[in-house]
Amino acid sequence: MWPSFITAAASTVVFFVLFDPNDLAELLGFPDLSPLAAYTAGFFGFWLSTSISSTLSEYYRQPTFQANTNGSLDRE
Repeated sequence: MWPSFITAAASTVVFFVLFDPNDLAELLGFPDLSPLAAYTAGFFGFWLSTSISSTLSEYYRQPTFQANTNGSLDRE
């Protein structure tokens, strides 16, 4: 969980250095959105995506079962 938090924080900083939250709010149809709300939504969006990525990486890192020639299942 911590790696995704740190990655989301860094991603939020880089993203909002490149893109102005007021311009993004106007573009997305939320002209009354404050910059703080945009930063918050961006951070939680990045955190959600990096959490899902970390979770899937951990899930697919698990060992699989393989069938032997005699039909029994063994862990690799």
